[in-house]
Amino acid sequence: METQGESKDSRVQAIAGRLHPAWVGVLGALLYLPTTRYGLIRYDDPWLIRDNALLHHFTWDGIRRVFFDLSLEQRLQLGAEYLPVRDLSVMLDFAIWGDRFAGHHVTQVLLYAGLCALAATLVLRLFEKRALAWWVGVAFALHPVHVEAVAWLSERKGVLGGLLFFGAACLGVRYLRVGRVAWLAGCLLLFAASVLAKGHMLGGAAALAMCALWCADAPSQRRWALGASAVVLGALVFVPIYVAGQSVGMVQPYHGGGFLQTLALSCTVHGKYLLLMMLGGPYSIAYPVGADFANVGLLGLGLLGLLVFAFFTVRAVFQSSRRSAANFGLGWWLIFLAPVSHVVFPLQNLLADRYLLIGSWGLLLVFGVGVVRLPSRGAWVVGLSWLVASTTWSVTQLGHWESSRALRLHAVSVHPSHVESWHRLASQAEEEGKYEQAEAYVARGLEQAGSATDRWRLYHRRALILEKQGRVDEAIRWMRAAASQPAAHKAYANLGLLLARRGEIQDGLEQVRRACEYQPRSVHNQRAHGIVALEAGEVDEACAAFAEARALEPFNADNHFNLGLCELRRGDQRASDKAFEQALELRPNLAEQIDQARRSVLR
Repeated sequence: METQGESKDSRVQAIAGRLHPAWVGVLGALLYLPTTRYGLIRYDDPWLIRDNALLHHFTWDGIRRVFFDLSLEQRLQLGAEYLPVRDLSVMLDFAIWGDRFAGHHVTQVLLYAGLCALAATLVLRLFEKRALAWWVGVAFALHPVHVEAVAWLSERKGVLGGLLFFGAACLGVRYLRVGRVAWLAGCLLLFAASVLAKGHMLGGAAALAMCALWCADAPSQRRWALGASAVVLGALVFVPIYVAGQSVGMVQPYHGGGFLQTLALSCTVHGKYLLLMMLGGPYSIAYPVGADFANVGLLGLGLLGLLVFAFFTVRAVFQSSRRSAANFGLGWWLIFLAPVSHVVFPLQNLLADRYLLIGSWGLLLVFGVGVVRLPSRGAWVVGLSWLVASTTWSVTQLGHWESSRALRLHAVSVHPSHVESWHRLASQAEEEGKYEQAEAYVARGLEQAGSATDRWRLYHRRALILEKQGRVDEAIRWMRAAASQPAAHKAYANLGLLLARRGEIQDGLEQVRRACEYQPRSVHNQRAHGIVALEAGEVDEACAAFAEARALEPFNADNHFNLGLCELRRGDQRASDKAFEQALELRPNLAEQIDQARRSVLR
């Protein structure tokens, strides 16, 4: 006789059996609905989205530049990356929403909802187990490690790339089962688009090959066609991404230098990622993990995880009887861990939640397998407990993304020695005119600063705070302290501006020249060079610097205006008029300022 509890379980299973697991997308959308009232975060959003005039207009010329202009200047304007599909999505956002950034967040949430739906669908397509697809889909939609990718507009590339890739994988499995070439073509098209949205999706070629391997009932020619074509296409599509990254210096040297230290870092990062996947929060944009052997616990956990996961994955690859859903999940995790492990490519950030958006599906598949193997009552207890904890962490982390200040304050609470966050907090307080608070943040950062790089950045911020208060002599003293190494090129440029302001023109000119020598690709450095050179009477030198600033940032009206003014001072009326016309096209309200400049110079 069926008990009341068993009756309820059977009814729930019957409902789940009728509903397609893609409905988990609604759950993901509801979780992130609060972000639709958020704005921009002072963390790449302003310069990559708000101030990037190229992406504000959906035009054929803009599309051409995004896809085909690989010049240094164009790549620097687009985040020093070649990700045209991401950029195209931002252009569409501006076409639909304009500068109402809440609307951009709506797009982000809808993309994530689609991503969750396809993630659950892939489980169903691969393993044909509806209960497993539901558990994995819900766990994926609610996991807190995804908050950074969804709440941060600058990570559009991850959400969009993930959506496209899961769509590609679903079509790929469909091709393996049915065999129509149209499904293969659609799969490859979406896969290529996913790589052009986020370069790390290149690992998807191996994931598609693994899908082909696990679908043992498919004819061998289909399996070879999918796996081989994905690998070849992925390599071809990645070429311009790599070339663009090399040209702008995005391919970084390995952290710490030595290979052994890189392996230690990789294992430590993996250990931290495993803790985050197991809901071992708090979650943040910064974690106290370094490129050393200091955290033996994380290093050991990461190394053990790598060895165990690799063992089960490799065994399943070579023994078809071992190709289970759980082993597929472990292989998927390792595939998408590789691009962010620092072994294949050294990354700017040691680790970040957003790096796990796609790879997390693999470990959550393992979790889902474990849940469905439990007795019914135990499955519900374990599964629901996990989902409640996951949702709690996600909601908590979402609150930190509501504002830049909240995000950074949380970061320093998790990682007090994260000098970058102290610096950002000081910068925001300075812009708001809260100079005492800004100085307090600088002081806290200096207490934590362990390297010369950390110190010069905080000295630089302190000098800017003092300059805002009119304390120029003190500002120059701290700016000189900041201008201590080539990496501090911006401090040299600002020191030159401060010295010129105090009347020390030649010393100032020497400093801005040095700034441009250390980093000629900086718009700020070239602009400062032009300003000081013009004051020094070096008009030709000033015009050359302003021309370089315009080339680096052609959609900034100020760069055209500065060049127009300089050409006017040089006596080249034609070049001046052309530069002023371009400035007016970008910002029509400059007309009065241009007239005043002409009258002032011609007088």
